[in-house]
Amino acid sequence: MAHQFVKGFFSNNEPAWHALGHVFPEGVWANRQEAQAIAGHDFKVVEEPVYAKGQELTDYKALFTDKGHHLSVVSRTYQVIQNDVPYDLIEAVAKEGIKWHCGLTLKGGQCVVVGYLPEEWTAPGDNSPTLPFLSATWAHNGLTALKLLRTMIRIVCANTKAAAEAEAGKTGLQYTVRHTKNWEDHVERARFVLMNLRQGFSEYKELASELAEIKMSEAKIEQFLEQFLPVPDDVKFQYSNRVHENVEKARAKVRSILDGPTTADAHRNTAYGMWQSGLEYLQHGRKARTAYTKFGRSILREEKVAENLHKMILSLA
Repeated sequence: MAHQFVKGFFSNNEPAWHALGHVFPEGVWANRQEAQAIAGHDFKVVEEPVYAKGQELTDYKALFTDKGHHLSVVSRTYQVIQNDVPYDLIEAVAKEGIKWHCGLTLKGGQCVVVGYLPEEWTAPGDNSPTLPFLSATWAHNGLTALKLLRTMIRIVCANTKAAAEAEAGKTGLQYTVRHTKNWEDHVERARFVLMNLRQGFSEYKELASELAEIKMSEAKIEQFLEQFLPVPDDVKFQYSNRVHENVEKARAKVRSILDGPTTADAHRNTAYGMWQSGLEYLQHGRKARTAYTKFGRSILREEKVAENLHKMILSLA
């Protein structure tokens, strides 16, 4: 999939990989009016009748921007959700204020806005912040619903949009508002759900902080590797030396992550470092037959071993 980028902006001197769009200097953030304008979202959707051979097609209507640009032809039951709505929802959740991090229009009129809440958090002993992004994706094409996502993925193009939607769908950290006649009834529900997603991030911070304070000895790390990547029981199963060698290679890969540059020095001998290295191995370190297989197990589904990894580590501590 290409990036499909048409127009947009990126804040805090953090451009996208495709090096397109307006990039604000570090420390400079767009206000809402600027965000909507540079992202290409500064228009109202206007409905017009559809005609064919001089006859009005009453089952359909055409959508235009108030600037005269044609968007799509949709069924008469389709209800427009204006571009202000996703911005309003994100602002309503972020009572302390929102920073408009990215805003873009993709090919086909797909709209995205990304803000992050004033909850930027750094694990004890680390210097790399975790940014809890609150994103909205929508379009005026008759097919795409408004989706509100809580994700750690920064959406900058079509690829990252797909990954963020898949991650949010997998974890349940999203709310969908469809273009039906009662769509406004879902707005208050969406606010409630998104507020609960903020609580989920608070729980993540609490767990990560607890794990970061737990020191693990070399013996405990070895015990973790043995439980995380066990050798098959030779009483119940017959296996070759190659199986044993593969297990040892996998353990060595986890160890290299724990000792490598993606793990902060302060976390190498902590439960938090073990947790993060285990997750990185599960999502990125294991061999995969195809890129789709790797994407599927990293984004599309949550594996039990990843869900329960922190419990295993806490039992060792």
